[in-house]
Amino acid sequence: MTSDQAALAVISALRTKDAAARLRHLREQRGLTLRALAERAEVNPGLLSMIERGQRQAPRHVAVALARELGIELGEVFELSLQAQAEHRRNLAINEIEREFATR
Repeated sequence: MTSDQAALAVISALRTKDAAARLRHLREQRGLTLRALAERAEVNPGLLSMIERGQRQAPRHVAVALARELGIELGEVFELSLQAQAEHRRNLAINEIEREFATR
């Protein structure tokens, strides 16, 4: 995966609430306030807040800067998002099966 592909993957991943929560967790784990990370990554704090809440998509340059400042590979958030998506699909399937049996 090229760095551009990885950045696009992170941007897509940051659209999900799970990935956004992971980003916030990584920031807090490193003892950074939202404002401190925003300053280090040269990102508007309001934008970072919206990204962390899953309300806004991270532009490519922001995803790259956040990954750099958090000391993570661009793909880390993406991999975690794929796991969250798989878990969500599994839960949906279980719920569907439970509903089917409940109506019998």
